[in-house]
Formats: sequence, C-alpha cells, structure tokens
Amino acid sequence: MMAGTNDLLKSLSPFRVYSVGAGPVLLLSGWQSHDPSQAALRRQLSGKAGQDACLRYLAQFSQDTKWLLSEETAQWLNRRFRYEAGRGPVVVLRPGMRLAADSTLRFYQPLVR
Repeated sequence: MMAGTNDLLKSLSPFRVYSVGAGPVLLLSGWQSHDPSQAALRRQLSGKAGQDACLRYLAQFSQDTKWLLSEETAQWLNRRFRYEAGRGPVVVLRPGMRLAADSTLRFYQPLVR
C-alpha cells in the first residue's frame, strides 16, 4: 500500500515495469488511485471495493500488508479512521522504519483497538 509517494514515483521511467515487493500495490493517492483497477484490487484483497472498508479490513486481518506512506498521508488516514470509528474498530497507524531511498516516506504499522 502506498500513498504520498508522488515525488518518488514521478521520476521513474514509464517504459519500465517496477516492483516494490512480492504482492500487488494498492495506491491511496494520486490519479492512479482512482483507476478502476484499484477498486478491483481492493475487492480482491478484502472483498470490499470501497477504500475505507478495504483499509480497515487490511489493518485488522492482513499482517503481511506493508503501509508505505508520507507523514501527511498517515496523519490524514488516522484522522479519517477516528472520524469513521463508528463503522468499525479504531485503527491507528504508527510510524516505523524510514524508506532508504526517500527520507520523507516511512513504513507504518496499523494498531487496531
């Protein structure tokens, strides 16, 4: 899962295929996040096409999911999870290791209460 990575990704060649890990990448920001393939991927990963429901599901039930986010995006998601807490458990994204290639990005670990 990636969000707030536009600066890192915009300098990559559109003529190459890049892999950021073993599994599929769910994009949460940028125009690509609105592509219909992302809704299909959310449904494949969680059984839910909606972004909020999918993220809550992945936070609760998928320990293998890697959350690579900018600090601003993590704060936005934390506010969103608090605001919509009535729809499910409270999810808090806690900062972890920074990405070596870009110090503005770090991995986050979801804590579900």
